[in-house]
Amino acid sequence: MTAVLAPVLGLLSLLAILASPTLAAEADEAAHAAIVEKAVTRVIVPAFQRVAETAANTAARLEATCKEPDEDGIEQSRARFRDLVRAWARVDFLRFGPLSDQGRYERFAFWPDPRGVARRQIRQMLTREDPVLLQQGALKSQSAAVQGLPALEILLFEGDVPLTDPAAEYRCQLAAAVGKNLASLAAEARDGWLGQNGWSRLMARPGPENPVYRSRAETLTELLKAILTGFEQMADQRIRPALGEDAASARPQLAPYHRSGATAEYLVASALGLQEFVAKSDIMTLLPADKGWIANSVSFEIENLIAALRGLSGPAEGVFTDPEQRGKASYALVVLSSLKSLFHDQFSPAVGLSPGFNALDGD
Repeated sequence: MTAVLAPVLGLLSLLAILASPTLAAEADEAAHAAIVEKAVTRVIVPAFQRVAETAANTAARLEATCKEPDEDGIEQSRARFRDLVRAWARVDFLRFGPLSDQGRYERFAFWPDPRGVARRQIRQMLTREDPVLLQQGALKSQSAAVQGLPALEILLFEGDVPLTDPAAEYRCQLAAAVGKNLASLAAEARDGWLGQNGWSRLMARPGPENPVYRSRAETLTELLKAILTGFEQMADQRIRPALGEDAASARPQLAPYHRSGATAEYLVASALGLQEFVAKSDIMTLLPADKGWIANSVSFEIENLIAALRGLSGPAEGVFTDPEQRGKASYALVVLSSLKSLFHDQFSPAVGLSPGFNALDGD
């Protein structure tokens, strides 16, 4: 009889151990740590590495172009700019950590800019033609509005004379200086995630001695807030202001990267970045088994968002005034509202997280 009961008793002991609150908590801690680790190593660090590499390529192309400007070089520079816009779109919802330090986010992409500060300040710089501003690192002491992508877009895609004209020499050199500044900012943001004191380590080791994250819940909440920021900024800052109530009230000039015609590709890249973040971080595995429908709904709606945004094309003027494209942009807003609700009202309580304030609060 003892021999018969031994396996049963052993199984019961094992089940008792597994049911231990301490062991269950340790299992949850390990699972939660894995999600943060995946978000950082699979998505965040590679994305910032792409931005840094693309920014360096853009800066190199601009420098070469401005030494001997010709139409081919200008077009290559503009193509590199659009490459950088797409790379940036996949990280600009990660408005914490190195990107928030030293105002890097605003310096890299001063947007939204409804009052046209960047354009006004760039024109003032072109009028003065101060050679000091062309020196390495000089732009870092200037307004954030003239340091990043919007400033470079103005220099590359606006102007009274072509960039190949000798009269545009300073404008081209200033564009090259902005390109170098962007490369520097991108490298700083990438490096801020790496090393013994990098943000990756802060997120991997929450606790009483951590100056930022005291618990694993705080690191998971950071990821959740980033996702919500991405959906909110796309709706409230990228699409809705430009769309207006109808075609007559549309303001395409408020769309991001409208001068370069990169608005649609920027929006698509943003959605793809969010999709990748949700999928590769495995954040949906936080959901209990009976809440699996939330993960399915999120996946379905993100696919709908990407499909709607891929239906947009061409200059921003057409995107926000053409009836067919307006319909797709309007539908994207509906989907974005649904995604925000899924994460804020369904996912958050289901996994026991409270997103609280995000990076857009107060904007």
